[in-house]
Order: sequence, then C-alpha cells, then structure tokens
Amino acid sequence: MDDRPLCGRMAGEKEKEEKETKLTMKRNILTFVLLILSLGQGFAQEVVSLNGIWDFKIDRYNQGLKNQWFLEPQNQDWGKLEVPGNWDTENEYANFSGVAWYHTTFATSENVKDKLVRLYFESVYNEATVWLNGEKLGTNPFGFLPFEYKINEKLRADRPNDLVLRVDNTFKRGAIWNWGGIRRPVHLEITEKYRLVAQKVIATPDLEKGTASIVMNLAFENNQLGEKDLSYAIEIASKDNPSKVLLKKKGNIVVGQGATKVVDINFNLSKKYVKLWDYNHPNLYLSKVTIFDGKEKIQEATDRFGIRKLEVVGMELHLNGKNFRPLGFNVVPDDRFTGNTLNRERILEDIALMKSLGANFARVSHLPLPKEYLDLLDENGIMTFEEVALWGKDKWVDPNHPMPKAWLETMISTKYNHPSVIGWSVGNEIGYRSANPLVNEYVKSAIDHAKKLDPSRLAVYVSHSAQNQENDASQYCDLVMLNIYGGWGNALKKCHKNFPNKPIFMSEYGGRLTSEFPNEGIVDGKKMLDQMRGKDYCVGASLWTLNDYRSMWHGNTGWATTESQNRAWGLVNTYRQKKRAYFHFREQYAPFDTLFVEHNSLENTKQHSQIVLQPRPEKGLPAYELIDYNLVVKTFDKEGNELSSTTKKLPSIYPGGKELKVAFDWTKTTEVAMTQVLITDALGYDIFNINEYFNAPATPTVRTVLNSTAKGRIVFDKVWNAEEYKLYYKGKDGELQETEPTIDNYIQLGQLKKNKKYDCELVAINSFGESERFAFVFEKNEEELPPLIFIMEGGENCIFIGYDSHPSDFLYDVRYGTEEGELDQEMSFNLRGSYKIPFLQPNTTYYIQMRKRMQWGFASQWSETYKVTTKNNSKTTQ
Repeated sequence: MDDRPLCGRMAGEKEKEEKETKLTMKRNILTFVLLILSLGQGFAQEVVSLNGIWDFKIDRYNQGLKNQWFLEPQNQDWGKLEVPGNWDTENEYANFSGVAWYHTTFATSENVKDKLVRLYFESVYNEATVWLNGEKLGTNPFGFLPFEYKINEKLRADRPNDLVLRVDNTFKRGAIWNWGGIRRPVHLEITEKYRLVAQKVIATPDLEKGTASIVMNLAFENNQLGEKDLSYAIEIASKDNPSKVLLKKKGNIVVGQGATKVVDINFNLSKKYVKLWDYNHPNLYLSKVTIFDGKEKIQEATDRFGIRKLEVVGMELHLNGKNFRPLGFNVVPDDRFTGNTLNRERILEDIALMKSLGANFARVSHLPLPKEYLDLLDENGIMTFEEVALWGKDKWVDPNHPMPKAWLETMISTKYNHPSVIGWSVGNEIGYRSANPLVNEYVKSAIDHAKKLDPSRLAVYVSHSAQNQENDASQYCDLVMLNIYGGWGNALKKCHKNFPNKPIFMSEYGGRLTSEFPNEGIVDGKKMLDQMRGKDYCVGASLWTLNDYRSMWHGNTGWATTESQNRAWGLVNTYRQKKRAYFHFREQYAPFDTLFVEHNSLENTKQHSQIVLQPRPEKGLPAYELIDYNLVVKTFDKEGNELSSTTKKLPSIYPGGKELKVAFDWTKTTEVAMTQVLITDALGYDIFNINEYFNAPATPTVRTVLNSTAKGRIVFDKVWNAEEYKLYYKGKDGELQETEPTIDNYIQLGQLKKNKKYDCELVAINSFGESERFAFVFEKNEEELPPLIFIMEGGENCIFIGYDSHPSDFLYDVRYGTEEGELDQEMSFNLRGSYKIPFLQPNTTYYIQMRKRMQWGFASQWSETYKVTTKNNSKTTQ
C-alpha cells in the first residue's frame, strides 16, 4: 500500500488538494497582515490559527530522525492531512500505530520581532517533538494536555517559517483506540513581552450567609530587559447578563526582568448576586482582566467560573451543603468517523444523551478533556473527575517519577476554573502492590500534592482492589472510587469492611459486553443497581459505558471486541443509535421510583388527568433535588404532527418525599392519535416520557428483501408511532410463525428451507396494537447477504459508512454515482467497521450500494441503495 495519499490519485484530485493548501497558506498570511495592522493600533494581542491542510507522512520504518526530515521539509515527498484531525480516520492509515510527521509554513514580519510570540497546541496524541526552522523546540509526552513554546526569537521574516512535528501514538492506556495526530487546534498568540499569563478564580461560598468570597489569582511575566510597571482592571459579571458588572477592582504590579509574579485580589460577593452552580442550575460567572501599559490597553483575558462547594461529610457526598447521590456514565469521547477530534455537535449530542438519561455525573474515559468539552459540561451541570491516566502495571506509579507529577500540575493549572470538575484522580486500577510495589507511596504523595495545588476539590485514585486489600491506597482518598465487573453487592460489602469510615462511589460498574446492534444491545442495569441500593455507604455509581467505542482489545470470552472494532459496552453504539439498554436505563436512572398517568375518562372531550410520582428514597440511587422541573403534555395526529403542547411547572421534589400527584387538562378529539407526557429538567432536557397511543401505527413499508443460503434480511422504513416491529410468515405447510419484536429497521430470518416461497407480513407495534400488515413473498436462495449497514452519512467532500464485519469477510466493495441506477464508480477495500469514500463533490447527492466478498471467493448481493448528500469542505476554504 502506498503510504502517501496523493500518490496514485487522479491529477484533478492532486490539483484540488494543492489548491486547498494554497488557500490555507493565503489565509495564514492574510491573518498575519491583519495582525500587523492591529499591532499598530495599540492592542497587541492576537491569535493566529494554524489549522488547515498540513503536509503529512507516516514514518513506518522510523527513518525521519536519522535522515533529519525536520531540516529541509520542502524536499520531502508529503501527502496531505487536515489539522486538527486524527490520521486513523483516513483509509490509508486506519490501523496505523507508530510515528508520523507533519509540516506547515506560515509567514511573519519584522514587526513582531519585539513581541512575544507563542506557539500553542491544544493537544497532540501522544508524544510530539516540535521543530521550527530546523531548531528543536522540545518534546511533549502528554497527549491530552495543552503545551506551548515561546518562538519570537526563532522566527524569520525573509521567507515562510517551517513548522515540523514528529508524532508518536504508540503509548497506550486501556482498551480505547490510540487515535493519533494533531487532534486539537494549533495557533500562534502574539502579545507584548510583558503579559498576564493566567487567571485562577477561587470562589468559596458561605452557605449559611449566602455570600461568597472570590480570590482572583493573577500570574504575570516579564520577558523584556528591565522591570515593568503594569496596571490591571478586573470585572466580574454573570454569564447570563454580561453587561451588568457585579464587581470591579483596579491595581498595579511591578514585574522584575525575566520574572514571574503572582498576586491575589480579594472580592466579596453579596447574597443578592450569588447564584450557586449545581446540576439543576449550572450558573456561571465571567471574569475579565484587562492589562494596561500606562494608558495603553495591551491585553484582555476572559474566563468563566462557578461558585459551588463539594465535600465529603461523614458517609455522604454534599454539593452546596446538601446530600446528593448521583448516577452517571463513563463516556469514551470518540467518534468512529472523526476519531477523538470531536466537533461541538458530537459533544452536545453525548451530553444530551446523558441528560436524557437523568445523569449528572460523567467519568470520561480516564483521560483529560479539552476545554470545549469541559465548557459544555459546565453549562449543562454534569460533574466529572479529571485523571492522570496511569493504568494497570505502570512504571510511572512511583512517588519519585517526575512524569505523573508534571501531568497532575498541568491538568490542575489548565482546568482549575471549571466547576464541572469536582475532583482530581491520580490513577486508575493501579492498586495491587504485586504489580506496582510503590503504589501506596505514590498515591499518598500524589494526593497530598493535588490537595496542596487545589484544596477545594476531592482527590482520589480509582481502585479495583479496595475490596481485597485492607491496606489499599484508597485509605489516602477522600472517598473510595471502586471499579467492579460482577459481584457488585459483595464487593461493596467487602470494601466497606476494609474502609468503614469512607463512602464508596462505584466509578465503573458493568457485566460483560453486549451487542453493537440496537435490538440485541441489552444490559441488565436493575440487577446491578439493586445490589448497590440499600447500602447507605454507596453514594453513587457510573456505568461503563454510555457509548460503544473503537478498540482492538481482545479479552476472554465475553470480553472480546467485535470484528468491526466496535467495543460494545454502551447504551448507544458508536454511531449513537439507541439500544434497548438505553430505554431500560432511562427507568433505572430516573429520580423517582414510580411515575404513571391516570385519566378520569378517555372520551373525546376535555380530559382531567394527573401524573402520580413517587420520589426516590433519601438514600436511594439516584437521590437528588428536582428544582424547576416541568410537566409537558403534547398531543399528535396520525401523521405525527403536533396538535397541542402545554407546560406546567412542577413543585420542588426532594428525595424521601411523599407521593406527588399533579393534575393537568388536555383535549382529546378524534384527531388525537397519541399523547406524550414528559418530565423536563431545569435546562429543558426530557428526562422521562410516557407515550399513550389511541391508534395502531401506520403500516411499515418494505424497502428491500435480501436472501442467502443461511439467512434472509427484510429491510423496511420505520413509522413515527411504532415502538417495535415483527414479521409473520408461513410456508407451504401453512404453519404460521412470527419473529421476536425488534427496534431495528430490519428483520433477519434463519433456519428456513431454501428454494421455497414464504408468505410474509410485516407489522409495526405500539401499546394500542398492531398496524395493518404489509404483505410480500420471501424466497430463500443461494446468495450471500451484504454487510449490515448501521449508517451512511455525508461528511466534508466525503461519505462515511459504518457497517458490521465478520472474520470470514475478505473484501468490501462500494459502488456509487450521482444518478440512481447509474452507479458508475466502484472501489474495494478491507477495512473493518468503517470506511470513508473520499474526493466527492461538495453539497452533492450520491446513491450508494455496498457488498462484501467472502474468504472463499463468493461475493454477496449488493445492499439496498442509500441516498446521501455530502457537506461543503468549509474548513479549508474559509
């Protein structure tokens, strides 16, 4: 295989990519021209994006250092790759782990030589070595944390600057995929040589008085000759009303030559302005710091923070002085098509999934999150722990090793102002001394260090050994974080016996892998949670996992990843399609024991109905206050059109409270086919719904009938008011049989006699009954079935396909075209689970089919035809 994506392509494609590269360079040069103009206007602070199409090549035989590719990068034979991005999302490098190189150029001017220019990387996975104009800037080994270099002395103005990275993604932790590359944005930041480095906001509420004290911890540096006098102005406002400044303060500071100076500025926020941050009301504040050199404004920095107090009180977890017992999820923040370069839409989708499941806690894949992800957790009231990702047997589990300490310090310093971060974890499943002899010494020193850096948050390590070791390192933690897969109740009892004075949070719980197919994706959450409920010392739990994720992890029976490289732990699959487990967990995670609807009558007239709601016990799981929740009642006609919608505010609901009955009125007419009763939280997320149907579903339509020696597959279009589907069928003997109900959009038949015809009827089902039947004839034959296709979706000038894979698959074929029935383009590949059709026209509709070739040589039938529209490649042309 040619490792360079440009090689072997059509001349038109090469010309297209060269054009995109030139556009990226022109954008960078234009940005610098605008920058230089702005520097002359007295406000010397600019950010210049280096995102776009970079030169890229893999170093399969590790020759780059030996041959000094960083010295004359223009003489290398490069391909192209977008930054930010992961190389694993490209077909050519889908399974590559190793070393790869990046190169880009940017122009500068003499005007910046007296400024401070910093090169900032949000995240490069995992180890990145950086050269500028052939000079090594350094190596960063922390793949999920930001890093930067001061480069103003190394820039050149006579010709473009060459920036080169060597990136190695062979470092691995756990069962997640090692997505490689420059996975987050890159930019230059230009300021004066004297500047504000960081602002840390320490907000402490007085819960009795309702006031809050705020300490603005400001760090300044001076990179010029001689000391520097600066002044600053601080403004604090509510995020919801940024124009109304609540607090102001000005001051002066003298920073010595080559020095860094830190100053604390104290504020008191009166009761009328204090709005605490919590899971119901994630109130945020803005802090703006403006720096002046004399009367000239030279810098402005804005950040956000929240006011809240989280603490362990006896055997309870308290937020803002109130006991709460959260349930949540471990989330692996990746996407099968875009890797762990998550866009905002995917992050919001995952947050919406968690909120719809009633979650207010997320432990996210052991690894630090980018600022954008934490910003959105802040806004949506979801709490998390950030973690130094030591795992298993690990040479870094050593109190004298500098790496975990540096990781912890960087993590805390860059993420301090996020109220969603409620604690710092110093490792995961490292607790057995047989694997890590110095684990207790390491955990104690690391937790002590975390507490010194940030006494306001919890400090823990995550254990899978606390139930088996009386001297487990959990003894140094604020609470026990326990990972258990099976025997949950017994493990909790044993852990509590070892640590009777510490509450336990089940940081990971699960059983065995489920299925990536939605209808077969079943997880018995009730069985697991019932073993945790009724134990006062178990204060919360987090399921492994919300979502399936890409992996190559091969475990024992019941723990092996599928052939399609999708590790099926989740309530949704890698494409975020909801499994049966999702609906089961919605009931288990609901903050009430029972919820149902009562009607006085159901005649076609104005109805007087009520919901009956029983909150969870005071020490149930979950158990938390429901403040500013709403009851929403909607009606729909037979076509799914909304006829009416009413909202009624619910009274505040507290764990351990009495049964609550809330009346509501609505009108039932002959048009009403369904009512939907929803409970929405204070942010508007639907956390539970009850659908009541007054008509059977519409009749589903069969799209395609596929058949093979072993199985048959009926693919159909879903209808809006159906919850399940099933198939009735009978052969010549006349015996009527039926399939099990499914939530998928297909039904597979097996164990039928070939070359015989079967009369079939497809029905849709809801609580009212079955739809009219769609009749057709099915005949089994000698063909092979194509792959099951989970999804086809348009990307930027490409189309992504997600499909299942089996060990017997040899190759996959795709054919496509812009006219239905004229699929004149075809390609073959052997990638498992995911493929990207590249080099397509933007904003264009394509028709696509897929098949597979078996290892014994036969090709399957072609799949049904999919109609997909590409997106515009705006990232490289803006």
